[in-house]
Amino acid sequence: MLRENNLVEIVKGLDGTNFYCCLFEKAPGVQIKIKDEQVNEELFFAWGKTIGKLHQKTKSYKPNSEYKRLDWYEEELLHVKQYHIDAPEQVVRQQEFILKQLQALPVHQDNFGLIHSDIHHGNFHYYEGKIYVFDFDDCSYHWFASDLAIPLYYLIWSLEREGEKDLKEFAASFMRAFLKGYETENQLTLLDYETIPLFLKLRDLTLYSFFYKKLDLKRADPQLIKTVQNIERRIIENRAIVHFDSKMILRDKR
Repeated sequence: MLRENNLVEIVKGLDGTNFYCCLFEKAPGVQIKIKDEQVNEELFFAWGKTIGKLHQKTKSYKPNSEYKRLDWYEEELLHVKQYHIDAPEQVVRQQEFILKQLQALPVHQDNFGLIHSDIHHGNFHYYEGKIYVFDFDDCSYHWFASDLAIPLYYLIWSLEREGEKDLKEFAASFMRAFLKGYETENQLTLLDYETIPLFLKLRDLTLYSFFYKKLDLKRADPQLIKTVQNIERRIIENRAIVHFDSKMILRDKR
């Protein structure tokens, strides 16, 4: 219960630490599991449509400068040596290559703005054909294409962990319905869509740093170690988690 009708209440701990408390209304529906029957084109379409709507809205959003979210290049996880001092030099070189590619991308109102940055299938509820998004902690100023790459990344990652083999075909099926939904609310250029593989590689890079930041990998279970090794191998080989042919998929969905 709110004492002073504040959106956030500050509670001071016994050691003087401030705890910031807020209350949320639970989103209707449930989280989607990768093997659910609801994982189909209808869900993919609604997922894309929801992200498209967010991107269309963010174009006119003017933040209070005092509370502006981070720009993409301020993400600490972009620098693997910060948390993995012994990172292979090939990984560091690929990190530098990815950052140079990002810095060369065009930035304008129609392809860049405040995005969610983490709309994977664990960060929304699905109810009666609608997506209810939560977990906005990672919001940042970024290319819209990054928000399109992240759902694909985590779906493929989840399927890979389940032992699925035909990931390329699933990716194409997902993206056709997903982008069809997205374009009901917002459209990007072919050049923007063609950057999606780059953002898949970027997610590998930041996730690689995340694991070294948060976990003691020397004591991790074999499956997690294998996951990190796979990410490291993809980074070194300059390879995205799955092949994405934007021209073919955009042609097919139309």
